[in-house]
Amino acid sequence: LPFIVYEGERLTFEQAWQAPQTLAAAMVADYGVEKGDRVAISMRNYPEWIIGFMAATSIGAIAVAMNALWQPHEMEYGLKDSGAKLLLADQERLDRLAACDAPAELNVIAVRATKPLAPGARSYDAVMAGAEGAAQPKREVRPDDDAIMLYTSGSTGHPKGAVSTHRNIMSALLSWELDAQAGMLAGFSPVAGGPQPAALLSIPLFHVSGLHVSLLQSFRAQRRLVCMYKWDPAQAVDIIEREQITGFNGPPAVTGDLVEIARRDGRDLSSLVAVGGGGASRAPEQVRAIDKAFPNAAPNTGWGMTETNAIGTSIA
Repeated sequence: LPFIVYEGERLTFEQAWQAPQTLAAAMVADYGVEKGDRVAISMRNYPEWIIGFMAATSIGAIAVAMNALWQPHEMEYGLKDSGAKLLLADQERLDRLAACDAPAELNVIAVRATKPLAPGARSYDAVMAGAEGAAQPKREVRPDDDAIMLYTSGSTGHPKGAVSTHRNIMSALLSWELDAQAGMLAGFSPVAGGPQPAALLSIPLFHVSGLHVSLLQSFRAQRRLVCMYKWDPAQAVDIIEREQITGFNGPPAVTGDLVEIARRDGRDLSSLVAVGGGGASRAPEQVRAIDKAFPNAAPNTGWGMTETNAIGTSIA
């Protein structure tokens, strides 16, 4: 089955399993990543974000999902505060990295770089080619080992790095599935035959909605995950029709964009069965508009926190 779709690129579940094994081997052999080390990821929602995340967590490292909107001084803070040993970054983030005082011991893997690399940095393609055929490192990763660090802004001071264990994450995923079994949420149950569901990734992966609700739930539900370079409502509508997207999760503004285009242009978005949201309440008129624009979709809204892996309250 296809798993990750990005523009003209398509990775099957098998390919999306093999690639992280190769990268994990390179992390250990080339960069000495040990259990508990921090591996930072700072880029757009490219397939390499997902591969880097899977590679790091598979060997017991902590994946630091850095806010891709951070400017150089914020990026510098995050790298130093997290104690990152390795950074995977795309060209935009590499440009910002060059403008900050990064830790001297930081190793860098450049993803989809379009400019000459800084001394010491290696391209993702070169790293992967060098580790091709290598066996995946054997690491014992336990449920209560730390898995991720996501930065969350409080009311004062710098953003705080919230750490969650593998058990924390799995508890959140299974909680949504329990809600689905109770008939409270649509689109969270694993596939039991029939057409493969598909999710539109409309939220950055450095956020719990993008990482947990969109990506990690797609593993459990065997969904196809369609990534976008950046949010574009018109392009999103095209993708929904072409890929027969069955669900997406996004703030009310994102839903509003799609509702407006669907109603204005008469687009067929009947494949949608779940329209999730959070971060702000939906206006009553938007809820009514969803029923008209997405005839088969069940809207729901959730509130949670980074520290709770997006678990909180849901309204369906």
